[in-house]
Amino acid sequence: MTISIRDLIRWLWRSSRGLRLQALLNALIGILSVTLDFAFIYATKWTIDIATNKAAGSLRVAAYALVAIMVSKIMLGFARKWVSALLGVRSLNILQQRLFSHLLKSEWNGQEDRHSGDTLNRIEQDVRDLTSCITETFPALLEVSYRFVGAFLYLFHMDGRLACLIICIMPCFLILSKVYVRKMRTITRDIRSTESKVQSILQESIQHRAILKTLERTGTMIEKLEQTQTTLRKHVRHRAVFSSSSSTLLSIGFGTGYLVTFLWGVNSLQAGTITYGMMISFIQLVGQIQGPFRDMTRFIPVLISTLTASERLLELEEMPLEDDSDPVAFKEGAGVRLVDVSFKYKENGRPILSHFSCDFPKGSITAILGETGAGKTTLIRLILALLKPFSKEYSIQTN
Repeated sequence: MTISIRDLIRWLWRSSRGLRLQALLNALIGILSVTLDFAFIYATKWTIDIATNKAAGSLRVAAYALVAIMVSKIMLGFARKWVSALLGVRSLNILQQRLFSHLLKSEWNGQEDRHSGDTLNRIEQDVRDLTSCITETFPALLEVSYRFVGAFLYLFHMDGRLACLIICIMPCFLILSKVYVRKMRTITRDIRSTESKVQSILQESIQHRAILKTLERTGTMIEKLEQTQTTLRKHVRHRAVFSSSSSTLLSIGFGTGYLVTFLWGVNSLQAGTITYGMMISFIQLVGQIQGPFRDMTRFIPVLISTLTASERLLELEEMPLEDDSDPVAFKEGAGVRLVDVSFKYKENGRPILSHFSCDFPKGSITAILGETGAGKTTLIRLILALLKPFSKEYSIQTN
């Protein structure tokens, strides 16, 4: 299942109900933190220029300003941890309960397309990934975007040519990230699918341990688990090699940017066009500009994992809900009459019941006999309204 970015954004917005408060608080804390970083750069430059007699002012006041900024940063970090501690579990529970409720209220067809272990993996791991992305990753993306734009404008104000030179790394990064996203999305999907298979094998084996021992199939299940785990390790190793190679290329680009900035600053300092404080600011601002690009190498796997989790959770949400009409209570017993009922589990599957009619009077005892696969269990499920006939006309006797 592949979804468009627009549909993904709409679904994420709907899914973020109850999670938006934590996301908003994290975004505000992040923006304030970046603002304090810029203030620290300015205060550092001012302090150095005062010490080298390149700017007027009190060195003591500058030192107080640096201390105040550092204390404010520490307090913001403390606030971020409290937001995560107080609202993090609540956000996870909200999304988990919402999907759990939908799953229990969805139609039951008797032949589920996925193993219960896979469903549990989606409700636990995929919901956890999605919650983390909404409440942590998206605010962090807003923070790094603000950091990048602010640092570029700050550096451009100080030296426009250097700012434009540093920003030239962006086209190369965009090309690399496009290839990286496409490849990582495929690898992540394979990893998540294999993880679900591992959980399914474990759950099924533990649940039916007595049967496996009776049939002497424990060795088979152990071998099956080992093969699946080997496949999982191969996918994880593939992801690690690809991610490491991409990170190495980006590190080379970032290192080149720092070297260019340092040599540019040394040359300008020798020419007397900048002060020592400005050179320090250059190096700090280049870090602020390149930092978001470096963060993207960390965010991209998270976003890809979220995209994969969203696709898997959307599959659960697309399960049709049962007709939750008001229940009918009978003071006395009731009989059931089925008239011309037909049923098959899949649209193109074999008919289980074909034009079946039967009357079960109130208070009667009826024995349902037949060979395996004849439809005995299906009939009980139809009477219990767990399944819906393809063509139906049945009534409930109350007399």
